[in-house]
Amino acid sequence: FDAPESSFDVAIMPIDGDSSVKAVESGTVIGIERNADAMASITIQHTGGYISIYNNLGTVLVRKGQSVQSGSVIAHLSPTELSEDDHTTTNRELCFELWRNGTAVDPEQYILFQQTL
Repeated sequence: FDAPESSFDVAIMPIDGDSSVKAVESGTVIGIERNADAMASITIQHTGGYISIYNNLGTVLVRKGQSVQSGSVIAHLSPTELSEDDHTTTNRELCFELWRNGTAVDPEQYILFQQTL
């Protein structure tokens, strides 16, 4: 996250190959979009003027207008290309944004993310 550089997301890597993406808080899905690479994004409106945005998604499990609960699985990450050399696939990182009242905020100031080394 670097607001002065217009980088409003944080990258979240999957743990143990789990591609599940969960809602950070209860809310209503207000947008689902697909980009030219067929990857999806989901936008959820929460109370208190917060909006969360989840990017680099493959399979979307919710629909626009749907209410979601905190911690519910809303999507799965889009896999990267299959490597012909090692015959493995990995999941892309989740690019996550958090906005409050129309202004991007640093998600790490609001959400405790698990860090592994």
